[in-house]
Amino acid sequence: MIALIIGVVYTYASIYVPSIYLAVLLTIAFPLGVIYTAEYLTKLLKIQHSGYVKGIVFSAIVIAFILSWVLWISYHTGKGFFPIDSILQHLKKPISLWRDMLMLLGRGTRTIEKGEAIKGILLGVLWIIEACIILGTSRFISGKQAKKPFRRSTDDWAVHTISANLNPITKDEFQLFLHNKDYTRISADDGNNKQYSTFEIYTGEDNTYYATLMIHTVNNDNVHNKEVIEYVAVPKEFIQYLTKHNLLRLS
Repeated sequence: MIALIIGVVYTYASIYVPSIYLAVLLTIAFPLGVIYTAEYLTKLLKIQHSGYVKGIVFSAIVIAFILSWVLWISYHTGKGFFPIDSILQHLKKPISLWRDMLMLLGRGTRTIEKGEAIKGILLGVLWIIEACIILGTSRFISGKQAKKPFRRSTDDWAVHTISANLNPITKDEFQLFLHNKDYTRISADDGNNKQYSTFEIYTGEDNTYYATLMIHTVNNDNVHNKEVIEYVAVPKEFIQYLTKHNLLRLS
């Protein structure tokens, strides 16, 4: 239902937004709105299967996207602001939607400033890019909340603590540390690098622990954050090492 509402809002916002730049932002905001809502509901309802969430989000975005096309095509073919008859016809007979799309492809739909309307191959390419952005975003962003460790004893998501800034650690180095059970090369950031690492430590059931390794790249006043590896089970000795060297304080 929320996806359908967002689909309607997206359609009419894109129709009345005068700037092509804002229209691009709307294209990005459309799937992000669905994903944000899904992630919030995942956290609230405590859904713990990321594949299930991804499937729901993708289905919701597809439905909302199809609805937005039905509304958008109906509007641009001069059938009114919210033409119920045209909407039902397109939903019952998708071939009519395809026919109207081809008509708009030849006629054009939008004018940038005082130039000619965009049409033909260029318009088709823009439609494909729009579809890739909207449908592709759900594939790569959704389901993050459902991956997080969950504590069944408290029926809630695992609490996490962020470590101090550490000297850069790669994924391979971290896995080697865990394999050898040797953590002595993990130390506080000395400030001599443009990168530093942090761990997000999650406390699971029965004092089990999970770590997400982050790499932070400093560029002037901006910091770019990247997840290197997430929710890896780590032994208690790893936590004890970080705590002993004042690199972590568990709440």
